[in-house]
Amino acid sequence: MRDSLNPNTSSYRNVTCKAAFALLLLPLFAACGQQPGSESFRLDVASTISSPKKPNVARVKLLSTDTVESLEVLYNGKVIAFKPSQGFAIVTTSLTDSTEPAETAHLSAIEPDVGVVRLSGTGGAWSDGTGGAWSDGTGGAWSDGTGGAWSDGTGGAWSDGQFTALPANNDAWKAIRLESAQKAIPELGSGIMIAVIDSGVDTGHPALKNRLAPSSMWRDLVDNDNLPDEVGTPADPAFGHGTAVATIAAQISPRAQILPYRVIRPDGYGNLSDVVNAVVRAADQGAQVINLSLGTDRRSPALEAVIDYAESTGAIVVAASGNRNLSEIDLPARNATSSSQRLSVGSVGNTLARSPFSNYGAGLELHAPGEAIGAAAPGERLIAWTGTSMSTAVVSGAAALGLSSRATPVLVGNALTNTTVPLSGASSAAGAIDLAAFARTLGR
Repeated sequence: MRDSLNPNTSSYRNVTCKAAFALLLLPLFAACGQQPGSESFRLDVASTISSPKKPNVARVKLLSTDTVESLEVLYNGKVIAFKPSQGFAIVTTSLTDSTEPAETAHLSAIEPDVGVVRLSGTGGAWSDGTGGAWSDGTGGAWSDGTGGAWSDGTGGAWSDGQFTALPANNDAWKAIRLESAQKAIPELGSGIMIAVIDSGVDTGHPALKNRLAPSSMWRDLVDNDNLPDEVGTPADPAFGHGTAVATIAAQISPRAQILPYRVIRPDGYGNLSDVVNAVVRAADQGAQVINLSLGTDRRSPALEAVIDYAESTGAIVVAASGNRNLSEIDLPARNATSSSQRLSVGSVGNTLARSPFSNYGAGLELHAPGEAIGAAAPGERLIAWTGTSMSTAVVSGAAALGLSSRATPVLVGNALTNTTVPLSGASSAAGAIDLAAFARTLGR
């Protein structure tokens, strides 16, 4: 049974933990998770639900005579990406492998446009906001009662020179030496835009409302409108996930902008075409970091094509390894070693030991804190989430921090992977991020 929240009392009822592991108990947070591996975005063709409106996605090799209109006629569908400079287009279509169009010279691959998201419960206990104070965005946005922890994006990240950024995360941030990196790179992500492709965000939340990209750039690809707010209630498995991811990245780079895209419904399901569409939009809007707290078991030519495109525009793409304690990490993270601008991320706890749920193996490049990470939640609340999604958000924030120092995307990607420290209690080729060493490598 999921944790549920009484909206009138902000207290829990019928709370039952069926976790295979226990989350940490933090001030303001009491977390209870479900089966490890249930948290990350899954595009799993073996357990999908078909969509009558957008059943398949076709990756098309473009010919010199192709236009958007001619492809839509040929495939009886909708073009969601048309990139002649890259030689490809992505089309949603009702065609299948057995009903290919006559002009097969176009066709690269057809794949199901469906997916499933698995989240680790509701992420943890929600605070009603009466303990920690939220400001109106002109001062500190989060407080432990003694001082402001968040700035409005125009000031510093620290209060009175002390390390006070959301006290529940102090141990996690100390483990990766965040304070030293933020002091060494005082730009704190200024001028950098992080695209969060997820369940949407609470666009009115005090922790986010002054950190969001212009609203003209937002997109809800589920409802096909321009308001990518979280939809649902705390009882829904995906509710609050995107808000948490966005505010975790913002804790690492407090002056970065967040560009939200909603691709996941509150029931936890999303379509491949929406993810592909969001990656292209993010790249075209100039996002320098694209956060993909999602993964799939199967190769997706469409997703790979648009990630390659995003990297060609100078974006760093950060992807989660997955949460099933498998020796094979999810895609697209598994292909990260093909590019310095793609980073694959696993989870560690505050002692830098690998989280028991975190996937591992070939293609995994680094780890970051992902256990009971405190973040904002819809309705001006706080929450603790666990999963490689959270670790991915940490690394996205770190990438934005490095890019704001005027380092190139390739240098930032290489610096993050080359300055890791060994994990505690286990041998792994992929270490944990060390942001102080990262900053030094960037000349700071």
